[in-house]
Amino acid sequence: MEKETKHNASERFIQVMNWSGLNKSQFAKEIKVGSERTVYAIASDGQTPSIKTIRLIVERWPQINYDWILTGHGEMLNKEVPLKPITETTIKDQTHDYLDLRSVGKKLEEQDSRRVF
Repeated sequence: MEKETKHNASERFIQVMNWSGLNKSQFAKEIKVGSERTVYAIASDGQTPSIKTIRLIVERWPQINYDWILTGHGEMLNKEVPLKPITETTIKDQTHDYLDLRSVGKKLEEQDSRRVF
């Protein structure tokens, strides 16, 4: 029975990693785990993720259900928080979108200032 629990926790860890869209090395860096070997041991060797590793995942992605990773009970994602993980790419995309909106706003202001009423 113990082996089954470990295997399931490892599979849930892999599900989260797949959901994140990151490879093992990127995932290790993203959750700021001490060593990439930790992620490899869980994802490749079926080692049970530690409480600390689970906490690091949930700190990085609050939408991940802590209890689900630990026990398998409930859903992977909490429904109360945004479903899209925040990564460097999404931050860059949002920054780009924001800068685009600012430039559009400036153009509109320039057009309004040139209007004669």
